[in-house]
Amino acid sequence: MSALFHRRAALLAAAGGMILWHGAALAADPPASFASVARAVTPAVVNIQGERSTRNGGRQVMPFEFPRDTPFEDLFRRFREMPNIQATSQGTGFIIDPTGYIVTNNHVVADATTISVTLDNGRKLSARVIGIDDQTDIALIKVESSQPLPTVAFGDSDKSEVG
Repeated sequence: MSALFHRRAALLAAAGGMILWHGAALAADPPASFASVARAVTPAVVNIQGERSTRNGGRQVMPFEFPRDTPFEDLFRRFREMPNIQATSQGTGFIIDPTGYIVTNNHVVADATTISVTLDNGRKLSARVIGIDDQTDIALIKVESSQPLPTVAFGDSDKSEVG
């Protein structure tokens, strides 16, 4: 995994809207630094890719027409005539159960035909959607693993502090 992925994952883990800690020991005694939070949760942070195919009857809808006889006419004519587009979404998530349940954003996996999860150790697993909530943009997905996976636990939001 790249250093940039780990920095983004740590930022998401520390400030992403859900208080998550790696195990009960950290929940009882929060770490003293941002680095220790990142170090604790990184093994349970995953990269998620969703793929979907969009079909528009062989023609893309353009909100406007380009002027004739311009360099862009040919380019956009080819774009409009594409029969389908393979769309890929990407995001992060947290493993919340050692059997493979992962919390992520709904927009990352919405309408995906395939979902791929990359673990911190580089291992790739296929996932399926268990449930979604459009209003909060949260999704629960599941991977199958022959080994227990590292996890983070939900903290108590009544006990959380800014910073």
